[in-house]
Amino acid sequence: MQVELRSIISVPMRVKGTVIGALQVVDKQVGRFDQSHGMVLEALADASATAIENAQLFEQANREIVERKRAEKKLKKNEKELKDKSIALKEIAQILNASAKTIEAHRHRLRKKLGLTNQRIQLRDYLMTLV
Repeated sequence: MQVELRSIISVPMRVKGTVIGALQVVDKQVGRFDQSHGMVLEALADASATAIENAQLFEQANREIVERKRAEKKLKKNEKELKDKSIALKEIAQILNASAKTIEAHRHRLRKKLGLTNQRIQLRDYLMTLV
């Protein structure tokens, strides 16, 4: 079905001075619109543009909230992993310290047993004298 349009009124939809669209009203009769219709349509266009901007800002804010929650969740996961690794590294450090002390104690006992304490003799030379 085709409708013949005889009258049209159109006003820009502006947000902070930027045109984001247009609001139009059409009619089949000629001369239907006057200046008062334009003023009402301008008010509707302003309100509509503000509503559109608010909806866009709300949507953007929701996206940012979702992204921040995702980043916060990842950060908490990374913090937990780092804490677990830190605990493991402390345990390894304790084991290494205990091992180093044991090795030093064995080294000290071996020196005493072989009679090498405070002597400037090569171990190979000393062992050769035992043969």
